[in-house]
Amino acid sequence: MSIDENGFLDADAATCIQKHRQDHKDLFAVCEEINRLGQTHLHKLAIHNEDVQEILVALLFIRALGAHQTSILLVERGLVAEARIILRTHLEVLFKLRAISNDREIAKAYVYEDDIFRKKFLNKFKLLSDDVKQAQGSPQLDDLLKAIKENIDTKEIVERQTQWYAQKAGLSDYYNAAYSLFSGAVHANVRELQELVRVDEQGKIQEILYGPDTATALDKLLLTGGETQCLVLEDVSRTFSLKIESQSTELHSQLKRLFEAKHSGA
Repeated sequence: MSIDENGFLDADAATCIQKHRQDHKDLFAVCEEINRLGQTHLHKLAIHNEDVQEILVALLFIRALGAHQTSILLVERGLVAEARIILRTHLEVLFKLRAISNDREIAKAYVYEDDIFRKKFLNKFKLLSDDVKQAQGSPQLDDLLKAIKENIDTKEIVERQTQWYAQKAGLSDYYNAAYSLFSGAVHANVRELQELVRVDEQGKIQEILYGPDTATALDKLLLTGGETQCLVLEDVSRTFSLKIESQSTELHSQLKRLFEAKHSGA
């Protein structure tokens, strides 16, 4: 058996993991420490049952923890495109979490926005083939759609884009840089696909590349994931008075020092 036969599911992938972790052992170590800090305090959150702001921050924190851990698992395996996709999700969670933690009205608007998505889903369901609708019992949706539309109009609910949350969070630079860059991986843009081929000087394809990516700067992905999670921890700490901001800030600084030292030749 080999990676050529089983891809990333093959046992030989362990060799790739070992190499990547050795090449970037300090960055992996800090990212894992960031994860431990979050996991340690996850079950210490004192959530007030009627506080929508606290509830949303806690739930988004869980999503952020999962994204951070997943990105580490993908990076160590050299699954670069997949890591970028998860990091984009991680950033989107950060934007929403920070905006919500800063403003209770944004938390309420975030909940109300669900009616926009319900309306979209129901309208798409109506476009399905008769066979699919019959398999679901051919539900009558007009009355439900009418009620949802009335609620949207009454409460003046509008759909907020990711950029809006990033702006409200004061993180527009992250949106315009890392988030926008990683969007190419999500949508399988042609520039992303170029990484899957080796070309000669004339631009002719010489080889289709598959397997663990050892050429891409994995340290940049680790830096982005660790930095994103540090910012998440700061907001969670502030919302629930965990008093771990100084620890998060120090870990963030360690990440940046390690990355800068690696790229300065130190």
